[in-house]
This record gives sequence, C-alpha cells and structure tokens, in this order.
Amino acid sequence: MTYSGLFPRHAPIFVLGAARSGTSIVGTAIRDAAGLPGHHESFLFSTGYLLMTALDRYWREIGPPLERLAQDGRGDPDTERSLAAFALDGLLRDVLRHFHALATAHGEERWVDKTPDVYMVHATPILAQAYPRARFVFCRRSGVDVIDSRRRTHPEMTFAENCADWARILSDWQLARQHVEGRFVEVDQHDVAAHPEATAESLAAVLDFDARTAERIAEVFRTRRVSWTGRRAPEVRLALAETDWSAAERATFERVCGRMMRSYGYWRDGGASS
Repeated sequence: MTYSGLFPRHAPIFVLGAARSGTSIVGTAIRDAAGLPGHHESFLFSTGYLLMTALDRYWREIGPPLERLAQDGRGDPDTERSLAAFALDGLLRDVLRHFHALATAHGEERWVDKTPDVYMVHATPILAQAYPRARFVFCRRSGVDVIDSRRRTHPEMTFAENCADWARILSDWQLARQHVEGRFVEVDQHDVAAHPEATAESLAAVLDFDARTAERIAEVFRTRRVSWTGRRAPEVRLALAETDWSAAERATFERVCGRMMRSYGYWRDGGASS
C-alpha cells in the first residue's frame, strides 16, 4: 500500500539511531538552534508503526476466512455495515493520521522528533512517503562506546541484547536509507565532539538551515554535553582492548557487532584492535 503525500505541507525532522549514539545532543542542538518544537524523546511514530504492523499481521491471519464471510453478505442491503466494507489500508492510514495529530497538536508544520529505537528505523520508509518534505538525521557511534555506555544506562538488558540492538539498528538503517536518498544525513557522535563546525554544516545543508543556524548548532556541540555518561572525552573512541569486558563479552561483541563495525569503518584494519 502507499502513504504517499498524506501530509504534504509538513516538514518534520526525524532524529533516529541507537540509544547512546548522540541522538540527545543532536536533537537538542537542532531544536535550540532553529527554534523548533519537539520532545526530548517522543516514540510517537515508532509506537504507531508497531500498531500498524500488528494490525497488518493480525489481518493476514484472520483476513482470508473473514473475507469469505464478507463475500457471502455482499448482496445484503446492509453491506456497508459489514466486513465487506472493511478496508485495512484505510485503517492503517488512519492510525498514522492519529499519531500525526498528536505530533502536531499545537499546529506545528516543522518540528523535531527524536526517537532512538529500531522501530523508528523500520518506520522510515512509511514516514518518507507520508511526509515528502521530511528530513532524517541518523546518529551513530562506535559499537564499543555504545555498549560500554549502555552497560551503565540500560542495566535491564543483557550484554548480548545491547549488542544485538546496536547491530540491528545500524544494519536495518542501511536498508531504510535507500528510501530517503537526498533527504538524510548521518552524524557520528565522535564528529560532533571533534569537528563541531563541519558536522553542523553538514546538518544545515540537508535540513535547509542558513549559516547562522549552523553556527548556533556548532555552539551547542562545543559547549553542551547532553546525557553524556562516558568515562573519557567524547572525541576519543574506546578500543575493544581498552574495555573492562570479560573475554566472553568481547567474543560476543565481535560475533554480533563485528560486521557493522567494519561496514561503518570503525574497524578499518579488519580486526578488533581499533
């Protein structure tokens, strides 16, 4: 089905990526510098996506037998009040309209939505259709730094679960970004700290911000540390050999995250030494 052009006037900025990858500082910088509204974390559209996929999955299970029942009643004068008139596509679009209404409750046409989870990545192709003027900012960070941070901030998840979440988000983004060519920018948290001006300029170019707004974004990058919990300066990447992880944990990381570490250039020598 298609969601094309449901909201042609609106131009949201979706900030997504794995938790602990810089989504907070990037989302905050964009909001503050451009004077745009937005929640610290919304999870609106990832929740909407989950509801939509659940409806679709459930209908695939019950739809065929119900469709046969509906066919039997199509000659009835009350057909419009039966399952014969049910349209799943319309219901899915209505779900998306509901979450759009929540996001724009105060009449916003442009706002910042920061949602750091895998379902937001999966929702990207749908959102790209529904919002032809939307822009997407994917925040990423070396898996070693992310997992080291999440051991402290997400104690409810096992080491292997944290590894799998990071790897899945980066892998699934490689598929999702094909649907937003020319409308996305990737921001590495290391570059936010080490190269604030250049990173701000790359953001401004995709988000259609002027030079003054880019300067304000760079100023936020230089002066603020939003949700920073690292044990070293953010511009310094942690090497696997420098972690206090057990041998089993390092082996799990290499097995689960190694392919994405190499794909995104975090392990340029082809091994785990960097």
